[in-house]
Amino acid sequence: MALGKIKADTLEHSTAGSVDTQFVVNGSAKAWSQSQMYTSNLINDSLNHSSLTDEAAGDFTLTVTSAFGNAKFCISASTSTGHSLQDRSTRDEAHDNRRTTSTQRVKTEDDGTTQDCNHNCVSFHGDLA
Repeated sequence: MALGKIKADTLEHSTAGSVDTQFVVNGSAKAWSQSQMYTSNLINDSLNHSSLTDEAAGDFTLTVTSAFGNAKFCISASTSTGHSLQDRSTRDEAHDNRRTTSTQRVKTEDDGTTQDCNHNCVSFHGDLA
């Protein structure tokens, strides 16, 4: 059986209108995960995340399966109530290059104190290599 291609410039829904496919390709998260660090170091669910490495209390690194084209991808993150989740690479430039094309280091805090949290949700947006 031969494999074929589907080519489309727009997607149209019968009642919701249409959208240019560039918005679907360029506007979708290329990687996301929901993880926990407090009770165990575990990725509960994900897309394009291969592993989570515990660096220290409230400090972990996410590794993607398919690398990004450069290390300038965007990250959006949240964590459980009462805690904050921060992009370690932009917060801790003194330790330079905490982000690569395939990894992102993340820090979680509660009232300014670094500590492990559960329900860490992280998504990456950018161009894959």
